[in-house]
Amino acid sequence: MSEVDDLKRDVMTEARPEQNILIQPFDVISIPKGDIVYVTGEVKKSGGFVLNDRKSLSIIELLAMAEGLTPVASKKSARILRLVPGSEERTEIALDLGKIYAGKAPNVALYPEDILIVPTSGMKATRDQMKQSAVSMVTSMIIWGILY
Repeated sequence: MSEVDDLKRDVMTEARPEQNILIQPFDVISIPKGDIVYVTGEVKKSGGFVLNDRKSLSIIELLAMAEGLTPVASKKSARILRLVPGSEERTEIALDLGKIYAGKAPNVALYPEDILIVPTSGMKATRDQMKQSAVSMVTSMIIWGILY
């Protein structure tokens, strides 16, 4: 860390209170926007997550912050959308989250403005819908059997 970083940290932690600046009426305090990575799709908590002082965040760390995958997530079809430097375009990076969780693929780093997309598995969604329909049908049969 540089001297400036040390000084900023000391002021922010009140280690040197004599260097604190007295805020006056009508003063404006500007705080720069933090770097963010995004996750969307079949995760329990989608959204943007601030990197804070970090330069990157791993896939597993981001998914932990997003409270994990939903039961209908397609682990094999996830992808990262990453900005191409000096452009507004994004490149797509395919991922197999199952292999990453198992340690059989690298835990890829996510950088500011990266978007992790976890799509729905059609087969899992259909299976869950069939389970819900079966439970509803059995419940209805029990209710009708008791009532009539």
